[in-house]
Amino acid sequence: MGRISLLVRNIPDSLDGDYLKEKFGKFGLVKDVYLPLDYYTKRRRGFAFVEFDDERDAQDAKAEMDRSIMEGR
Repeated sequence: MGRISLLVRNIPDSLDGDYLKEKFGKFGLVKDVYLPLDYYTKRRRGFAFVEFDDERDAQDAKAEMDRSIMEGR
């Protein structure tokens, strides 16, 4: 199985990659967390990509974390 990324939307600016890695890490090895920045303002854009090493771990994370609330969102 290959690596796969999950799109995580509607996240507050206060969350960082370490927080997301900790939250999603309970499902398996998180290879990378990417938080895109707005080109002009350099602020986070409110979404992230969480990359897993194993597709099954990503599926488990999606099933468990879908529609969950993080930091009030």
